[in-house]
Amino acid sequence: MSKARIVAKAIAFALYRLNVGETISNSGEVINELLHQAGVSSPNPWCVATTNFICATTCAMLGLTPPIKIGASSSVLHVLASAAGLLIDFEDIQSGDIMILRGGPTGWKHTGFVYEVVDNGIWVIEGNISNKIVKSFYNNYVDADFVRYFDA
Repeated sequence: MSKARIVAKAIAFALYRLNVGETISNSGEVINELLHQAGVSSPNPWCVATTNFICATTCAMLGLTPPIKIGASSSVLHVLASAAGLLIDFEDIQSGDIMILRGGPTGWKHTGFVYEVVDNGIWVIEGNISNKIVKSFYNNYVDADFVRYFDA
């Protein structure tokens, strides 16, 4: 199966959850489902759980073996991706990659799924922004690392 088809399916799953949000802080029916799938309970921050949903659901539906378990922590995701050799240079970003932002007490504070790469930045589908799943634009992503999760 081509990488383009895998990424198209992942984007379709991501768009399916667009604008889903919390009913209470870091909780709610769909948010609890995302957190549960990522292996944590509610309430918890859920940006990484959103990316986990996109990638894990895509792998399950297409019969693919995930290269790593994404889980629910940006810092743990970064450690696992680094150990598996999945980190890429920002010059090589493609749709379907994962963005991990630097910051916070553990060194990595936020995660999103790269939806589209354009000349002046990237569009990312991410959870836990304004209490819902949204598409956001980043034109300065030097404070991020990127993970090549899907590589057919």
